[in-house]
Amino acid sequence: MKASLFGFGRFGKLFYKFFKDDFEFSIYDKNISETELRKLTRLKTIRPYNLSESDIVFLAVPISSIQEISKEIKHSINRNTLIVEMCSVKIYPQKILRRYFPQNKIVGIHPLFGPDSVKNSLNGHQIIIVDNSIKSEKLSYLINILTNKGLKLIQMTSNEHDKLMAYTLCLTQFIGRALGNIKLPDKSIGTKGYFDLLDIVKRTNNDTFQLFIDMNKFNPHSEKMRKEVIQEFSKIDRIISNRFKN
Repeated sequence: MKASLFGFGRFGKLFYKFFKDDFEFSIYDKNISETELRKLTRLKTIRPYNLSESDIVFLAVPISSIQEISKEIKHSINRNTLIVEMCSVKIYPQKILRRYFPQNKIVGIHPLFGPDSVKNSLNGHQIIIVDNSIKSEKLSYLINILTNKGLKLIQMTSNEHDKLMAYTLCLTQFIGRALGNIKLPDKSIGTKGYFDLLDIVKRTNNDTFQLFIDMNKFNPHSEKMRKEVIQEFSKIDRIISNRFKN
């Protein structure tokens, strides 16, 4: 099955690594020259104006780029092409894609893994799939591939996904990014909990800052989470300060 992959950043490269034998890939990334892409993949890349040949289009681009990409390729995609977005939020990209591709079948997946958590196998890792009630031979083919890799598929709605990710993803990134701005001791002496915390700081700061901004900007539940966390930190700080006064 022919597939086009848009976005060859850290996750795009990981996705290609594990699925290059399952699809006849064409890859496009505006930040990487075709010459460099050929070196990285040994493939002949196909630009957007040839997308009509693709059975599936995978979008591994920043959330903030979804609309720009949609405008760029809307006249090039065949109406029978399955569009798969892989953003870390779901309500926003699904809305944009349905606006620009009303004739196409669209599905959202969110792999709960990345370059820092996956080495040689996807077995046992989780992947969320939303709005997969559509009947599509191409989607069935994709789901079969995902399960054969040992991935655990979790089904939910876009709103359920974003509400959950506000805490399981945005919260981790929020704390990790904040602590990443503090010069924390990175020594051999410390509790396991502290070194687990250092690991979180390291992983979150390995991701691009654009991803951090986008996942907060486009997730409608993230602001509530941030306010709640800040409020509770302040509350604990007041409790400690008041104890010192007694």
